[in-house]
Amino acid sequence: MSVIVNGFNGFEQFKCVSTFLKDSNHDKSIHGNANLNCGTAIYSNNSVLNLNFNSFPINFKTTFSLSWSYCLSYNGDTLWLFGYVGRKSNCIQNFKLPNGEKINQISCSRRHILCVTETGTCWQYNLETDKWKDLSGILTTEQHQEDTIREVVVKVSCGETITAVLTDKGSVYNMPNKLEMRGEKIVDVSCGRSHILMLSERGEVFSVGEGSRGQLGHGELENEEEPRLVEGLAGLVVVTVVCGGWHSCALTSDGDLYSWGWNMAGQLGLYNRESRGKVSVQAIPQVVDWPDQSEVHVSKVACGARHTVTLLDDGSVWGCGWNGYNQLALVGMDSVDQMTRLPVDGSVRHIVCGPWSTCFIT
Repeated sequence: MSVIVNGFNGFEQFKCVSTFLKDSNHDKSIHGNANLNCGTAIYSNNSVLNLNFNSFPINFKTTFSLSWSYCLSYNGDTLWLFGYVGRKSNCIQNFKLPNGEKINQISCSRRHILCVTETGTCWQYNLETDKWKDLSGILTTEQHQEDTIREVVVKVSCGETITAVLTDKGSVYNMPNKLEMRGEKIVDVSCGRSHILMLSERGEVFSVGEGSRGQLGHGELENEEEPRLVEGLAGLVVVTVVCGGWHSCALTSDGDLYSWGWNMAGQLGLYNRESRGKVSVQAIPQVVDWPDQSEVHVSKVACGARHTVTLLDDGSVWGCGWNGYNQLALVGMDSVDQMTRLPVDGSVRHIVCGPWSTCFIT
């Protein structure tokens, strides 16, 4: 297994990962494997171009979470933070949860780290105060005076100003408040900078939060304080929802990709020659077409602040949007406003995007 990294490296977050993996003592402590090989990276203008970690033994679904200033990973009961730590760049810090439990899923933003444990406990770490907070007490639903049901956390998602917590009961918390879903059971959540997408078990999509750039998908630019059905996706069976900074994506069971929201850098992939180069807002979900009207089946999608990356079922990787730090691996191109095939070697199995970076996991 390999991890190929492209994008912003202004805090040397990926450079120190590279240094870390080359140290056999660290190799043993984090992975139990002293034979890891780290590929050669090219660093230019605060960017990292194609840093390849060969034979990186990780759980490719949940191990990485990327902020703009640091890279977060975990192994068992230990979190590893690479990059900007304690007002210094190129730092490495490791720490454990206060209760010592093993970690099952992570998500991070500039100020916070959220962890879900194997037992469904949720912890929040504040990078500014260096303090942990157990969020599990907030997630207890009282049904009767003498009867309480504990909700187990199954997923967390961090935005810059908003945090979503999903429980095994299908409840969603826009922390610290529980959202009223009117009987809908939610199976997935994703946070943008200040909005949340929610996927129901019936394949419907709901959104809540800031809507100033059309990211909620309701055909208007108003905020929503309560979850609202995205009617533009009615009749479709959605299987994945993903938020960018101020844009949103939904993947259907037929392998079609829909996008909406802010399109300043072409991150929606909705190429329009007449409006090229202009700031655009698409407030209603629209299907993304591939060049030459090619029929494709999208299997995965990930979003950064202003870029979108997709994996097709034929194994090819495509992307669009802002490429100012080479997060799309398209050297010499500032942005692309239509889906463009990305020059990524290897058989990509998963994609993780940070605000200005991308990890291709093979």
